Amino acid sequence: NNINQNGNFETVLIGIIGHTGGTINLAATSAPPGAAVANQILDVGGQGILILENTGGITNIGNVTLAESKNTAIYVQDDASTTNITTVDTSAYAYGITKSDGASAIFIQDGTPTFNFFGTVQNAPPSSGSNHIVDIRDINGGTINITGPGTYPLNDSADGVLIATAENADIAIAGLNSTGNGQTGILIDQSDSNISFTNTKITGAAEDGILITRDPGPAFGATRSVTFENTLINLDSAQYG
Repeated sequence: NNINQNGNFETVLIGIIGHTGGTINLAATSAPPGAAVANQILDVGGQGILILENTGGITNIGNVTLAESKNTAIYVQDDASTTNITTVDTSAYAYGITKSDGASAIFIQDGTPTFNFFGTVQNAPPSSGSNHIVDIRDINGGTINITGPGTYPLNDSADGVLIATAENADIAIAGLNSTGNGQTGILIDQSDSNISFTNTKITGAAEDGILITRDPGPAFGATRSVTFENTLINLDSAQYG
């Protein structure tokens, strides 16, 4: 799918919608020996991957490159299935996901998703407004793992990571390099989940490197935690630090 070859028509590359079970494999393995066509999925200027309102099942998507994605690159909405996505770079695109337009690169909202991402991301700010490299909102349960190869596979020069109203979930993000001048590098808001960040570098936030907010009321439960390992924050010009 290439917007430069279809009259600038933005389309969803892959939509997995309303499934209740079963397994879907899309380029999830290497091409067989002797294959004339590479086992790879490429989306240029499209709307990437949509995972919507599945109540069960497993989706494996591999060898995918989402370049110059419009709106979101990966959008998971009100989902209770298992999704595994692996991106790859190419000779033309240095990251598995590149975007600088619209909403967040990886956007997960509602439901109880099991979501695993392995790949590289380059998320840049849009010409107006804001976007996040990872945006997780309003989930109630589930497991989310976002990481990739090397020390810092998740590169953001926009508004960092947002986790808001995430309840009873396990969320792990590894390899964030946040250089954008948005308000925060990582904002965790009104969330009661087990959240961990590993190999995190924040060097550009305008106000807070890491901000955890919660209204007065119940504290984090005995099984809830926010953990940071191998974290560097260097904010020379930040308001709060």
